[in-house]
Amino acid sequence: MDHVCDLFGGLDICAISALRGRDNKDYIIEINDSCMPLIGDKQEEDKRAIADLVLAKMDAAAKGVSSAPSASSSSASVANTASPNDPK
Repeated sequence: MDHVCDLFGGLDICAISALRGRDNKDYIIEINDSCMPLIGDKQEEDKRAIADLVLAKMDAAAKGVSSAPSASSSSASVANTASPNDPK
């Protein structure tokens, strides 16, 4: 996932669609940036991780910082974060 993100100039979020062939090898058939479906039992966790990433990037941009933490949707974990509606 990190290698794919680097190929496109450093994506913070991306989705990879892959198929496993009869030869038991995985073949990437599609790569999407932030336009991706959230499926499975981790949807809420993925939504939260995406929201946290966007808020961190916006906060960094507002403060003039050149980078903020990045996370991929497949490996993001959310811990001790406030809801966008919670006062800080």
